[in-house]
Amino acid sequence: MDYVYKRVNGLYEIRYPVPDDVRSYFPKSDGKSLREKLYISLGTRDQVEANRTALTKFVEIEQKFSVLRDGVRSKQFASFCQYVFDQEMELATRRRLDSQLSAQQLDEELRILRKSLEDRSIDALEAHVGWMVDVYFEHAAGAKAVVPSDTELRNALLIAAADVMSDVHTQMAASSQGLSYKPKLTAAPLLARSEPVVVPGENIPLSKEGRLSLEQYWDLHEKTKQGSSSSIAAHTLKRRKDAWTELSELLGANTPLFKVTKADIWKYRDALTEAPARAGSIIALRDLSFTERVEAMGANPGKYQHLNANSVGDRLRQINAVFRLAVIRGHISENPAQDVFESNPDQKGYRHPYTVEELQRIFSSPPYYDRPVAIEKQTDEFWVPLLELFQGARASELYVRTEDVVLTDAIPLNRPGNPGGNLVGVMQR
Repeated sequence: MDYVYKRVNGLYEIRYPVPDDVRSYFPKSDGKSLREKLYISLGTRDQVEANRTALTKFVEIEQKFSVLRDGVRSKQFASFCQYVFDQEMELATRRRLDSQLSAQQLDEELRILRKSLEDRSIDALEAHVGWMVDVYFEHAAGAKAVVPSDTELRNALLIAAADVMSDVHTQMAASSQGLSYKPKLTAAPLLARSEPVVVPGENIPLSKEGRLSLEQYWDLHEKTKQGSSSSIAAHTLKRRKDAWTELSELLGANTPLFKVTKADIWKYRDALTEAPARAGSIIALRDLSFTERVEAMGANPGKYQHLNANSVGDRLRQINAVFRLAVIRGHISENPAQDVFESNPDQKGYRHPYTVEELQRIFSSPPYYDRPVAIEKQTDEFWVPLLELFQGARASELYVRTEDVVLTDAIPLNRPGNPGGNLVGVMQR
């Protein structure tokens, strides 16, 4: 096969020519000249295996060249920016909830961050978002590619990255102010969220990680995710692992990651709509596998409650997160879980909202029919239903014990880490 050669020691390797238009990004180790070819070991002395592995490597190499040619127009860069945006929003939300700063102080902090990103000087951009460009090139273009600072390609990516982070701060400012609408995104990579439809069987393993089994890949995902700056909470990780285990049991734990198709994810979604809720707390279902639990539901119609739409949607989001990171990391070419939606809201077990007539009946009962309502009747039984109606909160989220109330800047708030509600904080706002 072209570009596949046998070394003196018997191992096969790729000697792939570097095109002229991207050669400047592949300097030799001495820094004085440029590479004309990329040398990549195939790690085998078997020619048939070498040729088979080389086909995958060729796709990966050409993808790296495409990343360097397309710059900000690269699909990989848009996908990377979307991933960073989602992760930064999640991280910023946790920081805001854990922060002891007031809403005004948070707004001022976000304003300063946005202003720093408005400075289009290269030095300022390198300081604020240079890390984002570095991480992108590390995973998308490979360690052998070098993009020097103050080059046209790197500067364009810095500006695009600054726009993405500016959108993060703008969105968070709106959230901290309690605005009911979200400002429109302005960063070009974030406006390109629509992806082409994935045809089953189209996925390509871009690295050895993409060939790992579903069981093996979970260990890699957990190590990668929890070792990054955007690690997730333990309870979220558990939900993600549970969903991945279900998918593995359904498709087979030894199924290679790149063999999973969109049709497989839809198969998992359909199985979820037939799965039991709270199976771990039901003795008859506790020790069964996911597929066995689904079969038990079919054999005992009406005996167990089905998962609701929210639970199905959460499992699909967790699966989507694993495949999305696999694409970002260059392990596979497409995300088969993209655009696979949760179950039909009309399925059994879905909780419908109150009708207008039902709400009128509730709020025509005591003490609401009094006009005006006497102050002594404005107890929790009066306020909590109103807060649930207009805030969309659960009753358990609105109650707080007196001993769990603390003062922060003279504002009564729920004690940090307390799982109860925050009625005091809601009333203050």
